[in-house]
Amino acid sequence: MMDTLLWLAVRALAPDTLMWLRVYRKNQPEYFKENAMKADACYPAISPGTGARP
Repeated sequence: MMDTLLWLAVRALAPDTLMWLRVYRKNQPEYFKENAMKADACYPAISPGTGARP
């Protein structure tokens, strides 16, 4: 029963989520560049363990 409800929820939300991502990508293309995620992984906003900004 819960699996069915979860599946129905995912099917209902997926089109809206994809539409939102399409609009967001159009308005903020710099977030979707190939190397955007690599930069965040290499240079985090806050240093792990210290909480200080680099």
